Amino acid sequence: MKDFTLMYSIFLISLLLISFYLIHRVNKKINIISNKLTNTSKYLNFEKYETLLSLYMDKSYVTIYKDHILVYSVDGLSPDEDDILKIQKLYIELLLTLLGPNLVNEYLDYFGSYDTLFKNAILYFDEKYESDSIKKSAIDKQLKSFDE
Repeated sequence: MKDFTLMYSIFLISLLLISFYLIHRVNKKINIISNKLTNTSKYLNFEKYETLLSLYMDKSYVTIYKDHILVYSVDGLSPDEDDILKIQKLYIELLLTLLGPNLVNEYLDYFGSYDTLFKNAILYFDEKYESDSIKKSAIDKQLKSFDE
């Protein structure tokens, strides 16, 4: 009887350990699937994030343009390379401030690193700056043709 009780106890303990192990494995799989679903839903809503980022990049550009680039236009000059780099840095700082830490972390999930996020923002800045410069020169040419 003693042997039977000992064997039965060992069997129950083994079953208990196996069931704990299986429950742990199942919970781990559930967490992995849950994380994948959360990340997938984030990427499905990327259009909303993209629209929001464009809005803040545009607001940042307009503010920087008014405060730092328009000064050169009034004097009839254009900023040199060093000034553009400083203005780009101010643009990035303003963009990060407007986005706030929570949105910055969301965009870091999309872009992978600050470097990639900054490069995309600077590309946006450069595009806007070049298109504004082209518009300005076209308007200047138009105004000169009216003067003649």
